[in-house]
Amino acid sequence: MRKLYKKCLALALAAALCLGTACPALAAESTPKEEVVYASLDGSGAVEAVYVVNIFDLAEAGTITDYGDYSALRNMTGTEEIAYEGDTVTIQAGAGKLYYEGTLENVQLPWIFEIHYYLDGAEYDAADLAGQSGELEITLSVRENSACTGDFFESYALQISLTLDTALCANITAEGVTIANVGGDKQLTYTVLPGNEQAYSITATVTDFEMESIDINGVPLTLEVEIDDEALMEQITSLMEAIEALDDGAGELDDGVSELETSVETELASGMESLPAGASALESGAASLQSGAEEVSTGAAALTDGAEALEAGLETLNQGVAQLQAGLEALDGQSQALTEGSAQVKAALAALQSALTGVSASSDTIETLTATAQTMQASLDALSEQNTAAIAQIESLAEMIGSLGNATTAAINAALSAMGISMTVSDGLSLASGLVTLLETNNQAIVQIETFMDTVSAELSDTLTAMEAQISALSAAIDALAGEYDGLDSGIGDYTDGVAQILAGYEQLAAGVNALTESSGSLTEGSSALYDGVNELLAGIVSVYEATGSLTDGAGQLNSGVAALLEAVRALYSGTSDLKEGTSSMREETDGMDETIQEQIDDLLASVTGGDVEVTSFVSEKNTNVEAVQFVITTSPIETEEESEAVEEEAQETSFWQKLLDLF
Repeated sequence: MRKLYKKCLALALAAALCLGTACPALAAESTPKEEVVYASLDGSGAVEAVYVVNIFDLAEAGTITDYGDYSALRNMTGTEEIAYEGDTVTIQAGAGKLYYEGTLENVQLPWIFEIHYYLDGAEYDAADLAGQSGELEITLSVRENSACTGDFFESYALQISLTLDTALCANITAEGVTIANVGGDKQLTYTVLPGNEQAYSITATVTDFEMESIDINGVPLTLEVEIDDEALMEQITSLMEAIEALDDGAGELDDGVSELETSVETELASGMESLPAGASALESGAASLQSGAEEVSTGAAALTDGAEALEAGLETLNQGVAQLQAGLEALDGQSQALTEGSAQVKAALAALQSALTGVSASSDTIETLTATAQTMQASLDALSEQNTAAIAQIESLAEMIGSLGNATTAAINAALSAMGISMTVSDGLSLASGLVTLLETNNQAIVQIETFMDTVSAELSDTLTAMEAQISALSAAIDALAGEYDGLDSGIGDYTDGVAQILAGYEQLAAGVNALTESSGSLTEGSSALYDGVNELLAGIVSVYEATGSLTDGAGQLNSGVAALLEAVRALYSGTSDLKEGTSSMREETDGMDETIQEQIDDLLASVTGGDVEVTSFVSEKNTNVEAVQFVITTSPIETEEESEAVEEEAQETSFWQKLLDLF
């Protein structure tokens, strides 16, 4: 069951006293008073009735004179008669408080109130909402009533209060409102500052909806506002200094942009003129670089092929050196037999020389000579065979050396030189050729000796006399042969020593050629990697060349961009000039801004507090001694018919004084 509230006169008067000014003092010419303006609104906010309670406080008995356009008057505190003629009210009153009520007609409040109710999106009249359930929205707007005279709208603040029973209303939402819990109710309070128009919205989920009256109080707003003028003026001074600095900075910016414009017009534009030519030259150079890289790539490919061929040739050289080394080893194996055979021939010649010494033409001598000649013949045959075998080996070695080729010969010579051997392949061939010539000469001499000996033996039996002469000639020939054979024997020694030296050098040469063959594999791999790297470099150079084409195009575009930049800088310079003019103008216009801001702050405080406005009567301008005016405005409650009937029945049972209190 919804609670029923009564308006209490004592509470109303207390509120009037609290919201008003202090107790008035008596004036000699007129009676001071306070006015409490009561207004009843319907559910939509339209005015239904307005009446004023005039409050006087007399220090002693006297006559009260008041003014107003009333349709009805009523003394609320005593039985004194109220005389009313024209617009003048006269009351003979005793000392103390006196209240009288006057009903106003055709009066305009300072504010226009509009209230709308929406349930589940449909608009309802306030009287039709009682007992309804659903999603409720209440909108309330406050506007200035220009038909009302006086400064009440500009000077008075409004306090609007709505009370919602939380047993009937849930999910209450509102903006810009102060919400307080009062028992089981939510009290929503709005404050409208002087001179302001506002609109509010409240939503809730309601069940069997009912709502008490909306209470609106209008009072002068008195706020104790302290402003730190010194700190504020310091900030204003800083702001003015900042404006001056901004103006100076705008001047510097204007000068800087002017220099920028000059730089763009001269240096940058000049540079851009040479940029396309430079880009074209770069493109041409990139083309040449590409061509050179292609040649390098071709050379790298040839190097790879040459390295592979060198590796194959070194392998062949290695094989040839191995064969040559084998031949030298075989030749060196014959050197001992050649040396021994030469020693044998030399010994035989010595024996022959010894045998011929003192030989006579006797038969014994001839027999001895014949036997010696036969022994010598066998030795000469053996020597001739050895010479022939040596010649064959030397010619085979020379042929093998000749087949090595120029590159191999040069490599062998370099290897022999690196090993400290002064003999070259050519020297070895010359030595072999000399040995062959010497051996062939020896063979020829041996043939001559054998021929001569055959001749001597044939003629020996027939001509003994001539034998002695022949023996002498033979002895001379053998002596000559023995003398020549010393050179041959020495040559054979040199030959065998040279073969041994060459063989020793060829062992080192074989090791060097083998190492060179192994290194050639690394050379082949390196040349292949070089070829791949050159191809990658070529691809990069091609990309550079293609990019230089883009650079050339970009240089043209950049040239156009610089032209556009120049236009933009010129526009910027024009803008900075305007900015300088603007900051200069702002600097001039903000001169004395501190005084202007102080005035605006005063005006702002006046708009919030209502200003220091003289209190005037709402009833009549003839009431010049009004100390306070207050507005108490209420709407009709939204309640069911049962509650309305209960209120009417209780009203019938109330006393006179209760009826009097109900007026408030």
